[in-house]
Amino acid sequence: MKFLVYIGLIVSTISYAQKNLVLDLATVDSKFDVSKYYYTALESIHGNLPKEHKNLSRRTGASKFETMRPIFVKDTLYSVSKDNTPFSLVESYVLSDVKSYNIYGYVYSIGFKPKNDTVAKINDLYLNELVMIEKPEKNKMVFLVGSTTVPNEESNQIKNKDLIDQLILNLSSKYGKVKSYKSTITEYMLYDWEFKNHVLRIIPSGYNVGRINQPTKKYLELQIMVVNKKYIPELKSLKHPYVTGFAIDFSMY
Repeated sequence: MKFLVYIGLIVSTISYAQKNLVLDLATVDSKFDVSKYYYTALESIHGNLPKEHKNLSRRTGASKFETMRPIFVKDTLYSVSKDNTPFSLVESYVLSDVKSYNIYGYVYSIGFKPKNDTVAKINDLYLNELVMIEKPEKNKMVFLVGSTTVPNEESNQIKNKDLIDQLILNLSSKYGKVKSYKSTITEYMLYDWEFKNHVLRIIPSGYNVGRINQPTKKYLELQIMVVNKKYIPELKSLKHPYVTGFAIDFSMY
């Protein structure tokens, strides 16, 4: 059984953005080469990795590198006949009763925690986490998601709504009328622009973080998803509607 590679080394004083690595999601389509971008960024930031940084388990890697920036993660996604939803080794408890499984694809992640740098953007929205899923055959992108999280207390809510509205307006003026509908899975609104071979989607969502005897903090998460239309029928057929934590809702397609 293969373990994921978890890499997070100290970055030089030149930022990810200064190295011209920031991915403009407006330029991504179904032909985007996920692994090529990932390894180009990895080598640009970290150079040639020492041998001891390869073949680390997630637990070992997380313990060793959790305080370092940025974090690069490659993982393998598996599927089994009785449940066709892709899962990673992090979720491998489901393998305990399974004698055989297939490789579905690979998931590549690049992120900053704390979120102090940019890995992707669209228009004037800057994103500090990027997750990309690729099929093993001919490096075919299934989908990718860039995301960012901002405080959403009462004092921020009007500003955040304006941010979302302006982004939708800007993309609509560039790509045409948006298709908007409520997700049947999360009940959050989805905003789609459909192209010949891919779909560009905005997913605003909110969540609260609270501790005992402390005020609850509210956050807005903005996800920008780009999906290869070739795989929409396959994604719709999944037994469970989540892949690597992302809700997969293409009920309108």
